[in-house]
Order: sequence, then C-alpha cells, then structure tokens
Amino acid sequence: MTEAHTPRPLILLAEDEVLIALELADSLERDGFEVAGPFTTCTAAEAWLKGHEPSGAILDNALKDGPCEALAGDLQGRGIPFLVYSGHSRTPDLPEVFANVPWIVKPAPTEALLRALHVSLRGE
Repeated sequence: MTEAHTPRPLILLAEDEVLIALELADSLERDGFEVAGPFTTCTAAEAWLKGHEPSGAILDNALKDGPCEALAGDLQGRGIPFLVYSGHSRTPDLPEVFANVPWIVKPAPTEALLRALHVSLRGE
C-alpha cells in the first residue's frame, strides 16, 4: 500500500542577498514548503511566474534590477498571498501594492517570518 502524496505548498522566493536567500530557502524546505528560486531579480521572478502558480511568495521589495512593484502587483492580481522581507522599514510613500501586506524588517528571526507566511497563506 502506498501513501498518498500531498503536494507541498510552493513559495516563490525573491531575494538578492545570497546568504539570506539560501538560509530562507533551507528554512522553508525544512518547514514543509517547496521553494521556487531564490530569484535575485524581478525580471527572473516575473518570467518564472508567467508559467507557474505558487501558493505564496516572500519578496524583498527591491532586487538587483530595482523595485518589485510590478511583481507584487502580478501576485496581488492573481490572488497569491505574499509578504515583504526587507532591509528597509515600511514608509508612507511606498506603492499601494505594498500597503496591506505583511512587512518584516531584516534581520528577523526565521520563526517570525515563517509564522507570518503561514498566517498569510491562511488569509488571516
């Protein structure tokens, strides 16, 4: 008798700091997620997203090729929950697409990031 395989939730990871990206990917996989990426540019993440449907995403709001406003807008438009993990604090002049998403400032404990992701995926 074989066990039914439950697919792991797929998380798009867009992070341009290599050590942070590798640590996050490892933590996500240990927590039961499948990881797409890490993508170091908005362009690469957007190209991947055209053919895939992740369960959620973790974005640095600015990658090697600039701000991730278009990527965040695409995720939001498709109803894919995401959170921002950034070295910058949330400011009032941020694009509207970032207004109501969880924003975690680096560095933060991995457990806090994973908790926020789980809450985001549940739609709370």
